[in-house]
Amino acid sequence: MTAITNAFMGTMLWVDLTTGSIERTPLEEEDILFWGGPAGLNAKLAYDLIPEGCDPLSPENALIIGNGPFVGTTVPAASRPIISAKSPQTGQYATSSPGHFSVMMKLAGYDYLIVTGRSEEPVYLTMFDDDVALVDASDLWGRDIYETTDALWARHPESWVGCIGPAAENLTAYGSIVFNKYSLAASTGLGTVMGSKNLKALVAKGTRSFRVAEPERFMRLAHEVHVDVVSGPHVTEWRELGTLLQFKSSSAGAKEEMDRLDFDMDAWISLYKDKLHKGPLASPQCPVGCKAMLELKGEQFPITCPAGTMTMPFALYRKTDPHRYVEIAECAQLCNTLGLSTMVVTQLIQLSIELWEKGQLGPEMTGGLELRAGEPSVIKQLILDTAYRRTPLGDALASPLDECVRRLGEEAQRYPQHKGTLASIDQRVSRSDAQPWDAHTFSMIVDPRGPVAENAYISLAWMPGRTEDQIRRYLGKIGVAQEDIDQVATGGTDGWDLAKLTRWVEYYNLVLYDVGSCQRSFISKALPLQKVVDLYRAGTGLDVDSDHLLLAAERALVMQRLFNIREGLTRAFEFGDQSHMKPEHRERLHGLLDEYYTYHGWTLEGVPTPDTLERLGLEGYAPRSEPLAVPA
Repeated sequence: MTAITNAFMGTMLWVDLTTGSIERTPLEEEDILFWGGPAGLNAKLAYDLIPEGCDPLSPENALIIGNGPFVGTTVPAASRPIISAKSPQTGQYATSSPGHFSVMMKLAGYDYLIVTGRSEEPVYLTMFDDDVALVDASDLWGRDIYETTDALWARHPESWVGCIGPAAENLTAYGSIVFNKYSLAASTGLGTVMGSKNLKALVAKGTRSFRVAEPERFMRLAHEVHVDVVSGPHVTEWRELGTLLQFKSSSAGAKEEMDRLDFDMDAWISLYKDKLHKGPLASPQCPVGCKAMLELKGEQFPITCPAGTMTMPFALYRKTDPHRYVEIAECAQLCNTLGLSTMVVTQLIQLSIELWEKGQLGPEMTGGLELRAGEPSVIKQLILDTAYRRTPLGDALASPLDECVRRLGEEAQRYPQHKGTLASIDQRVSRSDAQPWDAHTFSMIVDPRGPVAENAYISLAWMPGRTEDQIRRYLGKIGVAQEDIDQVATGGTDGWDLAKLTRWVEYYNLVLYDVGSCQRSFISKALPLQKVVDLYRAGTGLDVDSDHLLLAAERALVMQRLFNIREGLTRAFEFGDQSHMKPEHRERLHGLLDEYYTYHGWTLEGVPTPDTLERLGLEGYAPRSEPLAVPA
């Protein structure tokens, strides 16, 4: 066994909060060759370290942070770690890839951080090169994200900070980790895992360097990527709108949802640009910047999170008047400072107000608060009640969804649920009977972490109207062999086999996760798979090709799935609530799942076959015949 050094630091840091022990082990070259990077290795570590059926809030859960080989280099936007655990929100595999912290953690000397156990008292972890310590955080417990970050910056100048807020401290199921005030690991409750461990923050400051195998070649290739990124067709729009651009340019289904809500997107974008947006915020090494710094009336407005997207749920919600943009932005700020997943809490607030309007929820649950639709002050109060679990309703909304809807009553249990969230499949599909899903929406159904397009993030299928030539060129760029391209591309505009397309988009995006890259379209367009391979070889010195990295990506997907199968994933759980779907859509979705599973080499129940596991070298992880029970 040999520790890898080129493009890595070669060290894994292990922290046991129960005993206070801190250990270092080598990051083995064999593991990197086999798994490619943290997309798969994180899942393997989670499977090995987290006991089957363990409570996500127990000391037995593990928080795993892994860095890929491009992190800390000159490759544009290569600053994303993979953070993993068992989710308090879904009870399944949790993973997130925020755009901060990984660079400084790596420069402190660590490719991996694995945190287990639970501290008796609140602590934070410092990583200052060889000086790694657990520090008393009693005075920080109860402070919000901004207060905590500012306090730690004052104590440890020039450090990078990832911390939790009151929501995660109070074990809200979907508490987030916020890095340097504006980069979030939000959905799936990774912050709550930290809260359950009494771990308030991670602080890193590094002075080390690392080498790459072929410096001149690596720098030349990275520069080529940079040139391709900044010359991209929509860079100016990304800088002006940030993640709002995804809503402006989203699929037909999302546009129809906005029409249904009578939401004027153009008016909101105009207000956002003229009244709130100061300029872009970028992750390390990113020449674009898809996050936003907001400013109001010439004074600094205290929002430094990815506010473009974070304002949207509040602007969309129940016809909130866009001209109340100050209050809308304050709702987003409140979620970010308290450390709550904005996307999750807005869904639950919508549920609560609809139940109130139906007479199914009364003042005894809300602490006397009248739940008025479209009223930001009501939304802000519900956010506070949820983060602090102040009222019976707030306590229910802070719970995992199955417990939440049980406590809210029979009517709440009728709402469509999917993998531990209220984000129903139907809310994400185009209403077109001919093509009710695209690669983005279908991937939300099959993604291991739940109804978020994580593994099959933006592809060319995000927007309709793609020609056959565009489809074929895209597939070639992401590493699909010609014989497989002929199977995926079915001819004509938007002509693709959806199940097969999703598989290849997953693999390509998992390769990007493995190396530490952002998946935004302006980055991925400049990183065709062969360019990734060339950079990987020049960086690590390892003899890999596109087939090698795609095979590692397949292992990652299967390993994540095996974790979930062990924790109770079944086809029925993956399919979700069918009651809200048209019969023809149910039939089509079952057919898509059959095709998707078969194309992956899985059974029709979605379980990798013994032959598939043997081909991937994962024979030792064969799932047992009867999975654990999952909540209905």
